Amino acid sequence: MRTLNELLEEAKWGKLTKDEVDYVVHRIKSSTPEEEDDDIYTLLHILGKSGNKQYRKLVEEFLYYPTFPMVSSIALRTLCTYWGYAQDYLNELKVFIKGVEWDDGQVRLIAISTTGEFLRNHPEKELLQLLIDSLIVENKEENESIELYRDAAYEALARAVGEEWSDLLKDERPSPVVLEKVYRMLQTISSSNEQN
Repeated sequence: MRTLNELLEEAKWGKLTKDEVDYVVHRIKSSTPEEEDDDIYTLLHILGKSGNKQYRKLVEEFLYYPTFPMVSSIALRTLCTYWGYAQDYLNELKVFIKGVEWDDGQVRLIAISTTGEFLRNHPEKELLQLLIDSLIVENKEENESIELYRDAAYEALARAVGEEWSDLLKDERPSPVVLEKVYRMLQTISSSNEQN
């Protein structure tokens, strides 16, 4: 059997065999918390990249993994980004953006990033407002982790309003043009909610 890193590389290219996927699933199911946290992370990453969505319930079991938040982050990324189920996990995204006490910041960053991509095609007022609040609130304090959240929130907002990644590298931060689009999007969502 190949190493986990080799399996991950193959999963990225869609080249895992059924036996390899079965092996990964078996390892995930038989893992014990805290003993193999790094392996659990990699195994979930392999499963996520393999595209085997029939294991959705298995991955869900790792959304709240306080002993090693990176495991939660890869479970969230798998379900929402790799497999496209963000709509079904809006409550989790909101909880993680607001922050949970056991998170070291990894899960929050993934939730923020996932939300920006989700909002590109699915306007949702509360999620958009959480991103705006993250950008504004974080602006009031200065330290490295705050700067990281601020950048993540800005990038998510820019993606939400249709900016391309290549444009984000060129723009000043925060770009007044992007912020104007964000507030217009919020007004549009608010107006359509009032009409419904």
